[in-house]
Amino acid sequence: MTRRNAFLRRQQERVETSSPTTSGDRVGTESVREKADWLSFVEKLSQIVLVVVAVFGYFYTVKPIYQKDRLEEQVAEYEGILKEQRPKVAALETQLKSLAAERDFAKGELEGLERSLNAARQDKKQLQNQTRYMEYKYYTAEGMPAVTDKQVADAQGRGIEASYLSSIKMFCGLVGIRTEEFGSFRSSKDMPKDEFYPFTKKEMAIWSSVGAKLVVDRALSCVKAQSASYSRKYADDPAHKILIAAAEKVLLQNISERATKNPWRPKVEPKDIIAEHRGALEGFKRRKAEEVAKAEKDYGGWENVWGDARRTIAKQNYETAMKNAEIKAWSDSFGANYAAESKANDFAQSLNKASADLVHASISNQ
Repeated sequence: MTRRNAFLRRQQERVETSSPTTSGDRVGTESVREKADWLSFVEKLSQIVLVVVAVFGYFYTVKPIYQKDRLEEQVAEYEGILKEQRPKVAALETQLKSLAAERDFAKGELEGLERSLNAARQDKKQLQNQTRYMEYKYYTAEGMPAVTDKQVADAQGRGIEASYLSSIKMFCGLVGIRTEEFGSFRSSKDMPKDEFYPFTKKEMAIWSSVGAKLVVDRALSCVKAQSASYSRKYADDPAHKILIAAAEKVLLQNISERATKNPWRPKVEPKDIIAEHRGALEGFKRRKAEEVAKAEKDYGGWENVWGDARRTIAKQNYETAMKNAEIKAWSDSFGANYAAESKANDFAQSLNKASADLVHASISNQ
């Protein structure tokens, strides 16, 4: 800016000293001023261009050169690292090849062992099948020898089911169901002679609650108990347990359906047996009272009989009549109890037999 101002002053001095102050001079002075302004503009523009050129020159010359040097340093550094790692990589490659060879060798040995194991298993299975089929231990449903694995498995299943049904038939069918309540051939020694005699209070409560359906309940209960006991024998064999469970389900369904179609009815109800027994005891009591009254009437005044001999005879007749009445009452009561207990046993036997027959018939239809 200083140089520009000096240039403008010199130009103005030249103009003032070279020409007088006229109109033409004024025109020349204006022309000089325009040129000076143009030169000033050109000077500013040139300065801007120089700045732009300097900036572009920095980014396209100085900086790339610096970056190139930096990259060369990094490349040299990485090459040094690679040079150090090359021996290690070579050693690892050698070790990897060795391990791959060992793996291939072990794989080959393992495949050979697997082939040998499969062959041994096949030989074992073949020998087992040959032994099993040669013995003809299992047969198909048509009675032919089982010669395939499936036929043998089916035959084993049928054998297990037949054994299971045979066990149920033995314990719940042929032998009969044994229970504490309404048991056959019961002992009346400890049985209380109460209002429920010749049955017990518990028995009458069960009969009042269930009634004739007790036959079905006993049959189902016996089958379930024996099934649980039989299943424990095959606790380690799920397939056999499934067969037993399926056979049990069918048997329980057969029992329920058969009981619905042919319901059991007792010939005599327990309450009728109790009422009959009570009536007999009341009759014996009245008969005893009549005989005692007759003895009192005939021999009750033996103390007033005249004469020692006649008094002794009268006393003996009185005591004999009273004793006979007592014995007769006891005998009649014993006979009534025996008859009532016999009828109660008959009822219990018919109840148990009905349950056993229901199980037996249901198995026969299965």
